This record gives sequence, structure tokens and C-alpha cells, in this order.
Amino acid sequence: MHPVINMPEVERFIRTIKKMVRAIASSLPFKKYPPSLIVEMVYNFVFWLNSFPHKDSIHPTISLRIPLTGLAIDYKKHCKILFGTYIKCTRWALLS
Repeated sequence: MHPVINMPEVERFIRTIKKMVRAIASSLPFKKYPPSLIVEMVYNFVFWLNSFPHKDSIHPTISLRIPLTGLAIDYKKHCKILFGTYIKCTRWALLS
């Protein structure tokens, strides 16, 4: 059996994610959430958290997302609608 190693930075990060996902969930008009929606809430928050530079980052103005993935935030693609916004679209709109 391996000893449990206490990592306060990781635990704080997990608490931050849980807190922000609860905040997102409280803004949605649902009483119960499907598991896939919870997964997408976590993904959405971690995506935006990783999109901005951290104070202890290797570069003061570039987040680690850009050098690690090679992808930058595109305003027209990533900032159109908020998470949980109800939209109605046709199949053709999804393909374009």
C-alpha cells in the first residue's frame, strides 16, 4: 500500500474547479444534470482556466495552452455564447 502524499496545490486546484462548476450549475435552469453535462461543465471551466497566464507561469502574457497545444483562443469561435445558453440551430448550421 502506497502512502498518501498531501499535495496542497493540487487539492486547491480541485476545490477551485468544484466551486466554479457549482457556480455554473447554479446558473442553469435544471434540477438534475445528466453526467455528460457535468463533464462538459468541468471541461469548460478548465479550458478557460488554462487559457489565461498564471502568475507563476514561464511567460507573463502567454498561457501554457499556446505552447503546449499550439492553439490560441479565437474570439469568433470560443466567445460567441455562454456555457448553458439554449440555442436553436439547424443541422446545416452545425455543419458550417
